[in-house]
Amino acid sequence: MKKIIKYVKQNKAQALNTTIWIIAALALMFLSFIIFNSQSDNFQSLVELKD
Repeated sequence: MKKIIKYVKQNKAQALNTTIWIIAALALMFLSFIIFNSQSDNFQSLVELKD
């Protein structure tokens, strides 16, 4: 029984860790999206140059 409780506790910690990583990744994506939006003119000119 103690082993099961220990296992569940480990899983909870792992799930929390994963959640934190997902939130961090989403925050990074959101920030990069904002940065790309503010520099959209530069980005568009780069795309036009590639064409």
